[in-house]
Amino acid sequence: MRRHYINPGALIEAVISLLFGLKLFWMAYTGQYLLFVTPRMKGYLYFAALVMAVWAFSCFARTGIPEYRQHLNRTLVLLIPLMALQLPYQALGASGNMSYSSQGLVQAGRPREESGQNEKTDKQAVSGESEAAVTQAADMYTGSSDDGTESLEETQGGNIDETAGAQEDSERIETPPGLDTENRRIVVDDASFYPWLVQLSYYPEMYEGYEIQMHGTVYRDDTLTVGQFGLIRMLMSCCVADLQPCGPLCIWDQAETLSQDEWVTVTGTYHYDEEKGMEIQVLKVEKAEAAEDEYVYPVY
Repeated sequence: MRRHYINPGALIEAVISLLFGLKLFWMAYTGQYLLFVTPRMKGYLYFAALVMAVWAFSCFARTGIPEYRQHLNRTLVLLIPLMALQLPYQALGASGNMSYSSQGLVQAGRPREESGQNEKTDKQAVSGESEAAVTQAADMYTGSSDDGTESLEETQGGNIDETAGAQEDSERIETPPGLDTENRRIVVDDASFYPWLVQLSYYPEMYEGYEIQMHGTVYRDDTLTVGQFGLIRMLMSCCVADLQPCGPLCIWDQAETLSQDEWVTVTGTYHYDEEKGMEIQVLKVEKAEAAEDEYVYPVY
């Protein structure tokens, strides 16, 4: 009776490739991949799983072909990450990496218009332009002058204002859910944590004095003084290697009683400080369960 030859190298490579592809598919399907990369990588993981499946079947097709020299070292390229992915993982907190303490608290950026004006003013100062010249240019834009003459804006009949207003309306950021203007209250759900950070930093004057409720973890480092803590979520822009704590600064006289990375729900009054950024004057702190998705993502 004739025995069938089995190529052990091809068989091992096929099994490892198939297992690796199944692991990628399972992580994408269950959402476990969000511990490592952003949601926009989901499609790539499905594609990689498909490639691994095709490669595995091609290896299975070679199991009956003799090879006098086995090349098993190349299987380590898949075997090592496959074994690493079997380890138990959990979402990292701000204390999960010592590098966070030196990077500090991240908040959403201010509007492009303001940063652009500041940059222009800085460049003018560096280039040696006088303060009077800068002031005169500003007067021409705003429509005021010392001698009372008609400015460029006035001669154009307000067309600049109309165009700028229309452009501002078209570029305005959509308000996230949870706003109650009648009662001057904002309830921020877990999915809207980062969108509300952007909204509050771009339009701080609109929400000054509003009561706000947010859910996050406690963050403390050497840059914060007594009575201060950050209410943060870990922000992932690309992958787990670039995690940053982001959220508002909270002012509370009992801040020292809170533990690092403890999940809490904070209720307080919103205020925007030009130097410190977003602040919440805390009225109440309640212990809470962790969010279903502990990381937040600025781009999907």
